[in-house]
Amino acid sequence: MILILVAVAHPDGHSELSKIQAPKEMILDRLEGAWELDSWDDGGTVSTIPEVSGRWFHTEGELAVILHDRRNKEEKKSVVGWGQSVISDGEFEYGYTERTTINGTNEDSTLTEGPAWDGLRSYNVYLKGDGIIMESESGKQAWEVYPERMVYTDFEWIGSGEKSYAQRKWLRISKPSAKTNSALTEVTVVVTMEVMAGVTPDGLASFTETYADFVKKTEPDTLGWSYHRSGEKVVLIERYRNEDGNIITAQNISPGGKRYELLQEKLGMLKVTAVDVYGGFTDKLKRFNAKAAEELDFGFPFNYYPAISGYSRNVD
Repeated sequence: MILILVAVAHPDGHSELSKIQAPKEMILDRLEGAWELDSWDDGGTVSTIPEVSGRWFHTEGELAVILHDRRNKEEKKSVVGWGQSVISDGEFEYGYTERTTINGTNEDSTLTEGPAWDGLRSYNVYLKGDGIIMESESGKQAWEVYPERMVYTDFEWIGSGEKSYAQRKWLRISKPSAKTNSALTEVTVVVTMEVMAGVTPDGLASFTETYADFVKKTEPDTLGWSYHRSGEKVVLIERYRNEDGNIITAQNISPGGKRYELLQEKLGMLKVTAVDVYGGFTDKLKRFNAKAAEELDFGFPFNYYPAISGYSRNVD
């Protein structure tokens, strides 16, 4: 396999060393849900709620937007629109079939109807860490979409009838459906361990069975918990419905948690050498793991591998 590295410009001011197309499943997963406007940068001033506010929604090829700009008390602006999207590997297209813009105040306002552009606007979509970058064919618009945040940059934003710069930052307020995107929301943790000296096979088997049974009874969002041994190496595979299920584990093994005492016994039998995390996690899980590692003085590394595509038969 040959990987060609290419340096490219990006409207947001950074460069990408490599461009790998994002698969359709990941684009869907990153965009699906509801988003709340966090800030609006017009190139000179950054505004937040209540001066600006908004919602952006995307689900199963349908999208909608609501934007309120109250920075100028004499000419407030609101935009409401909805439309469709078409998503395929490495490509995102969308347009607003219905769009209404209102400028002015309660006493004197104007209303304009019609989409900001004709047809669908096309974007090329690439991977970036646990997110995606979407770049318009003109290079005037770009999105960066991560599990919990989204940045939209537009060098041709139409405000008061004139094209100008705008950058809007959004925060996710709902997550994708675990039923339709379970492969991309589940979290799998692989813990690699070594058996400590003096631990017998029967003693290890008895303890691991007790530990797994305790997890099963106390953590309903843990889908699986299994130990595997080869020589002096033991691998534990933990499966969670989503990152919140894994966060419960991080809380339970922390001082005062339900499994803290069991963990102490476990560390007397098994030495952890590495923890690998796979799936639909965000920075929230990383922060919880880092906190637990600090409280428990873990000396082993945590490695993270975000999901990009796949399926799971574990559906409700």
